[in-house]
Amino acid sequence: MESGDLFDEQVLIKAAEEASSTTTTTTEEDDGFWKEDKKPKRLKSVDPSMIEPFAIMLYGLIHQRYLLTREGLSIMANRFTHSEFGTCPRYFCEESPVLPMGRFDETGKERVHLYCPVCLDIYNPPSSIDGAHFGTTYCHLLFLTYPELIPSSVHNYQIYEPRIFGFRVSPFASTGPQNQWLRIRPQQK
Repeated sequence: MESGDLFDEQVLIKAAEEASSTTTTTTEEDDGFWKEDKKPKRLKSVDPSMIEPFAIMLYGLIHQRYLLTREGLSIMANRFTHSEFGTCPRYFCEESPVLPMGRFDETGKERVHLYCPVCLDIYNPPSSIDGAHFGTTYCHLLFLTYPELIPSSVHNYQIYEPRIFGFRVSPFASTGPQNQWLRIRPQQK
């Protein structure tokens, strides 16, 4: 077992223990009838509204781990080629397919984002799914595993340049192109 696997399993075990500890708080009271060895207390009833958030969290962490497997990457590659997650809203990306991703691996921090491999930017979809269900690793690992999925428009990448009467707007102007240097890519040979 690799050290990364051990870490992931410990995260899942911790999440499962946390879920089970909250369900054991609703136990029956001991009436003192049995004077012998204390028997484990039984649950009166399990309230589904208590368990559901932990089940969703545990499912999400398992989903995140599954996406990193060979089979999970293959399924997501197929979905990416069919643009099942939508396309990039940016004009110069030429409707490049996007992938869901999270900025954090821990649950409850932020909702899912969409990653565009052309402009290397993330966008907010109208979704309430936790970003940790996809994690930070899988979409980058997908393109390392399947380099043929990188859109061809990456090589013809363009940056919008605002102009007034044909003259470029200065980046120092208050309405000028701010942080345009962030989108500049190194020339590939």
